[in-house]
Amino acid sequence: MELRKVLDLAKASGYSMIGVRADDKAYQVGAFLDKSHDWDFEHDCSSDSLLSGTCTLSAHFWFLDGIDGDDEDIATLEGLLKQIEQYGREHSYLVGGDSYDLGDDSSEVIIKEAVLICTIK
Repeated sequence: MELRKVLDLAKASGYSMIGVRADDKAYQVGAFLDKSHDWDFEHDCSSDSLLSGTCTLSAHFWFLDGIDGDDEDIATLEGLLKQIEQYGREHSYLVGGDSYDLGDDSSEVIIKEAVLICTIK
């Protein structure tokens, strides 16, 4: 999907937090995404414990300045998509929600009751 269209959908969604997610599971637009598993740092693997929501990567300043779909927002989205490529998953999604926690990793946001806004790839 063209990135300017992705930003238009993000802006139109009305959610207070937007993030991108890589996942092998196929979701439909409007679906709630599964909660993510917590990370077991001692054993460097996923644990059985579920987090409060779905792990995503986000740029927090979007929600201070607003998503305008300008060149800076396009570059930010491109950077986030490049980051999630490291996970090697089949799908890339734009997700949103109104409640969130910060994650352990840089740019990680755990969106509670995350809803799929669009499929990016």
